[in-house]
Amino acid sequence: MHRAKWTAVWAAVAAIGLIGCRGKALWSGVEFDGDGLSLVAEQPVCGCLWLKNNTDQALYLRSDLNGTVRGAAVLNPHETRRFRFDWAGTRPDDMYRILGFDPTGHTLNLRKRVDMEAGSSACDAETCLYDTLRMNRAGEEF
Repeated sequence: MHRAKWTAVWAAVAAIGLIGCRGKALWSGVEFDGDGLSLVAEQPVCGCLWLKNNTDQALYLRSDLNGTVRGAAVLNPHETRRFRFDWAGTRPDDMYRILGFDPTGHTLNLRKRVDMEAGSSACDAETCLYDTLRMNRAGEEF
């Protein structure tokens, strides 16, 4: 009798654990994260990121997804550019990251050098393109 009781308790604990793992919320948004930016759109829409270089030197941008380089772009002095991004994948840790570099390759703190604004965008919008940062992995899966 005790064995059946403990089996039922362990089954309940396992079920709660599975529900808890499946119920982990996916983060979406854009935020400064250390020296760079982290970004993910809320599925099934895309996002549009506006970056304005507030410096007198070119900023070299590199995007990656979970450590794998996706693309690059140059943000000229005082230039504003838009970059579209999607939801990056289905795992909770799938997100894009943008880092900035100077002409010699040293990492720059983007928070101190750019103005940033973001909003939602249709994934086929002509006004905000994926451009050379290539933050469109989720769209490539289908």
